[in-house]
Amino acid sequence: FHGLDFQVNDGSPREGQATGARTGLHNWADPTGNGYQNTSRWGVGQLVGPKGPQIPNCTKTVKGLVLGNLKVSSGVTCLTSKAIVLGKVTVSPGASLISDGGIVIGTISATGAAYIDLRGGGTGPLSVSGTTKYLSVSDTVIAGAAQITNNNTAPSPIVVSGNTVVGLLACNGNQPPPTNNGDRNLVVGVATGQCRGL
Repeated sequence: FHGLDFQVNDGSPREGQATGARTGLHNWADPTGNGYQNTSRWGVGQLVGPKGPQIPNCTKTVKGLVLGNLKVSSGVTCLTSKAIVLGKVTVSPGASLISDGGIVIGTISATGAAYIDLRGGGTGPLSVSGTTKYLSVSDTVIAGAAQITNNNTAPSPIVVSGNTVVGLLACNGNQPPPTNNGDRNLVVGVATGQCRGL
């Protein structure tokens, strides 16, 4: 929050003088027109960042151990911090996966998903392509290659930040190009394409 005001003055030239007299004004908060002299009547504005997309509510929540593979065919599947999947996770076109600290022993593979949001936890190799609305992979341990390709979530940013990748981190053909929001990834291997330098 910050105190501020906006004011526009209108002036008319005085006869025989180059300068003008103020004949009108329009401002946002201070009714006196003297806000430049005293800030006591300024308004209060709140500076906010851009709004991201609304992450949808979970239609299925995994809170414990899954013995075997997990297929996300539709809706939004959420993994809690107590979720452990002893197999691979496959996300079908149009479906969504949100993991808040979940562990996937196998691979995560998503093609044409709507939302992919991985926060914390860990997984084996990761392959995400064709995501359409939202893609964020942050603070996650990836034991194997991470391939993030041909996702288009514009105008929502694609975030790849603060991860530990033990293997290849490859990002290609993403719109917009991924960002790390100032939190660099630790890559024990090679980072290529759009993720080089992240």
